[in-house]
Amino acid sequence: MGRVAVRLGGYGEARDHHTQALTLCTASGDLAGQAHNHNALSLVLERLGDPEESAAHARRAVELYAAEGNEARRAAALSRLGIALTAAGDHRAALACCMEALEILMDLDDRYYQAHVLATLGLIQHRLGAYDEAVAHFQDSVELWRAFENRFEEASALHRLGDPHHAGGDAPAARRAWSAAPALLDDLAHADAAAVRAKLAPDSGCAAPGGGSPADGC
Repeated sequence: MGRVAVRLGGYGEARDHHTQALTLCTASGDLAGQAHNHNALSLVLERLGDPEESAAHARRAVELYAAEGNEARRAAALSRLGIALTAAGDHRAALACCMEALEILMDLDDRYYQAHVLATLGLIQHRLGAYDEAVAHFQDSVELWRAFENRFEEASALHRLGDPHHAGGDAPAARRAWSAAPALLDDLAHADAAAVRAKLAPDSGCAAPGGGSPADGC
């Protein structure tokens, strides 16, 4: 239920669900369940604007997955920690977490989680002002999600891909990326479709070449 709520943009509902699930998993000693719910709460709390608590849950997920010996999941939690850290403004620490995660996943040849981490690296590089690197990471992520036929994650990566294109001065490429995302998100009834369309609006700060900034989300 928590995952469904996240995909529909219901982050408050997802927080409540995963908090309850974490309490049950902790009481029963279910380490894998605890790790999953800590990682999920990290995502939800970051979306709700609480990066410090998000980072705390991500760190706990990293520890629990390490205790289980689940390297793929540990890498995913490291990527989630990177997102929380960059939301808190600590972009260099975030980059280090995600590069460690990517190295683990390349050793495992785990392309699914690589797609997640590449998108996170794109976000971090964008915030560092390394727009060419951000574009390359997002493009790689889009291609992997398309190969997996994961339309939700493909749309999310396309949405983000437009941002460094725009910030780097390539407004047409930004519009192409943003224009491709809403149809996918509409099919999934996802609330983010409206946010993408807002960037395409003529009166948006993102619409004109050079307009907007990473802080604006464009």
